[in-house]
Amino acid sequence: FFVDTNAEKWGGYIDNFPILSPNELEHRRENEKQLILISVENSVNIQRELDKRGYHKNKDYFAVETDSYASYVKEFLRPYEQKFLIMGDCEFTTISMQDTRHDSLKEKLYRHYGKQNTKILAMHGMGLRAQYNIFHAQLLQGMKPECFVLMVNFDTLTGKQHLLPRSQHTELLEMLLNVQKHPTQEFREYVQLTRERSKNLQMEFFVGPEYSENLSDVKARNYLRLNYLYDLDVQSEGIQYLEKILDETAAEHIKILPFIPPVNYQLGKRLLGDEFSQRYESNLAKIRGVIQAHGATVLDLSYCLPSTLFATMVTPSETANDQGREKVASLLYDAVEEMG
Repeated sequence: FFVDTNAEKWGGYIDNFPILSPNELEHRRENEKQLILISVENSVNIQRELDKRGYHKNKDYFAVETDSYASYVKEFLRPYEQKFLIMGDCEFTTISMQDTRHDSLKEKLYRHYGKQNTKILAMHGMGLRAQYNIFHAQLLQGMKPECFVLMVNFDTLTGKQHLLPRSQHTELLEMLLNVQKHPTQEFREYVQLTRERSKNLQMEFFVGPEYSENLSDVKARNYLRLNYLYDLDVQSEGIQYLEKILDETAAEHIKILPFIPPVNYQLGKRLLGDEFSQRYESNLAKIRGVIQAHGATVLDLSYCLPSTLFATMVTPSETANDQGREKVASLLYDAVEEMG
């Protein structure tokens, strides 16, 4: 089962597993031994609460540890030949558990361009406001690239994505703030804003076992609607900071390649029919219009992968398998080469 402090989630389900309150966990603890896996980032507060309740780390509870923030900061500081700066979401680092080859898109790009020529800054759920501040900080450090490749991910442009606690990455931004010699006031203010946003209520999407329809289809349909088929507001924070990035690259005479990652359009059409195509194309046209208005051209990879090249046939996110990642990498190589 899952445990959450948010009372609005109690009684719900993730897959077929119930979501319980901390008090219910305590009640169960009286009758049987419980092992707790903390699978969220920045779990210090959860661990403190468990310690207060008499649980012991690495005996009663276990926390997933990651060095992703430290690795990001190391890459942020790493000197390179300043040929290619590549920034975006976790699709640069995510791999499918079913793959027999486990080199990520990031590793493929390093291998093709040479790590000495290339810097890749990728973090899951990171929106374009954060990308802009980090990109600007790179320039202030004297690391101006010849070519900037930027992933423009649909789900980071929704009206809610930039407000979700998991999208803030406050700890990472604080680390980046501390390693800069002369951080801007704008960077400082954004870090403070992420602290405030991290306190927001976060609702996930879950359903009960009463659904007669295939549960994976229910979840995939919800995911596609929420992350692709919303009505994109061109005045949203994400779009505004996309425009700031485009303006800054133009002012600095940096070649920029914004690209849209693949979508599992075959799954979308199966689950949502014409609604998927019409609403996806509407949002795509808005993004393309914004980018073209700033004198740049978008590389649209939306339909470059069939369902067979995603992690699974029913994967609603952009996560591709190795063959899919290879194709995306090849299309990026070609587009960058065409830029000269």
